[in-house]
Amino acid sequence: MRCFLERFCFPFAVYDLETDSLAPKRMPLGFIYTMNVTKEGAEKMGYDYFLSLNTRFLEMLFKKPYNLLSYDTYQFSDYSKYKSDIFDEKHKAEVRKTQFPKDLESAFEIGSKIARDALLK
Repeated sequence: MRCFLERFCFPFAVYDLETDSLAPKRMPLGFIYTMNVTKEGAEKMGYDYFLSLNTRFLEMLFKKPYNLLSYDTYQFSDYSKYKSDIFDEKHKAEVRKTQFPKDLESAFEIGSKIARDALLK
């Protein structure tokens, strides 16, 4: 993902001390990070730090992106087809049932904010 972001941003980068941007406008962005790890696990592994680097990088060229972090996601449609002994499929299914609708609503809200921000100049 980091390579993609660098290639995406490269045409807009200006190498000066003011961190200017060649982007025609400070366009709104949104990122949805889906991850198999729990929120506590992500915090232990420092995900917040690494994802904040993406945010800071993009904010220099565009606008500060809206971020949604979706934790403990349901990884497979059929866990029996994969070697995944460390995951409790019932727990994953319960998280999908209870949390996924909330994450979808949050994603919709981010999309609405991006659309609104795009209209503002």
